[in-house]
Amino acid sequence: APKLKKNEKIKENPIVVFLQDNSSSIISNNDSVYYQTQYLNFIDSLINVKNVDINLVSFDNSLEKKSPDFKGKSTNISSILDEVSNTYSNLNVAAYILASDGIYNEGFNPLYANTNFNAPLYTILLGDTSMNKDVFISSIRNNKISYLGNETPIEISLQADKMKGEKLLLELFNHTEDPLHVSPIYSKDIKVSKSSYINKSQ
Repeated sequence: APKLKKNEKIKENPIVVFLQDNSSSIISNNDSVYYQTQYLNFIDSLINVKNVDINLVSFDNSLEKKSPDFKGKSTNISSILDEVSNTYSNLNVAAYILASDGIYNEGFNPLYANTNFNAPLYTILLGDTSMNKDVFISSIRNNKISYLGNETPIEISLQADKMKGEKLLLELFNHTEDPLHVSPIYSKDIKVSKSSYINKSQ
C-alpha cells in the first residue's frame, strides 16, 4: 500500500495593469503627433518587458484589451477604476498604472472613488498640462457632530487660477427650505489678488 505525495509548483510572474486613456482629448493638443507615433511605439514595446506580465487595457467609458487609437468620445474614470479593481482583485498584481489627461465627462470625480486596489496605483499625466482659467471650491470642512439649536461652523476653501483682478461672489444656501423662495444664508464678495489664489471663508 504505497503512499504517493505530489508537490506541484506554479510560478506566476507579477502583473502590471497599464490603463491607457483612449479618449480623443489625448490628441487634441499640440503634442498630437507624438501621441499618435512615438507614444504608440512605446505602448507596443511594453509587451517585450521580461519577468513581468503587462496587461494593456485601453479605456474610455468601457475597458478593452487592445492598443489605443484615441477615438473614444466619453470617459468614465471612476467606473473604470471600480471595474479594474474587481477584475484583478484575486490576481498577483504588482502595480496599476493609469495614463490619462484626467478629463472625464461621465461618472464622478475619481478622487472620491471608494476603490480598493490590491497593489499601488500610479498615475502618468498626458496631454496638455497648461493651467486654464478656473475657479472652484476645493474643500468644505465642518464638525462631524452638531447639536440641535447650536450654530455649526463651516469652512469653505475657494481656489482661483489665472483670475487675478477678478471679482467673485460666494453664496451659501439652505436647500431644506422652500426651493422656490431660497435666499442665501451667507454671502461674501471676493477679489482675487494673485494668479494662484486660495480664500478660506468661515
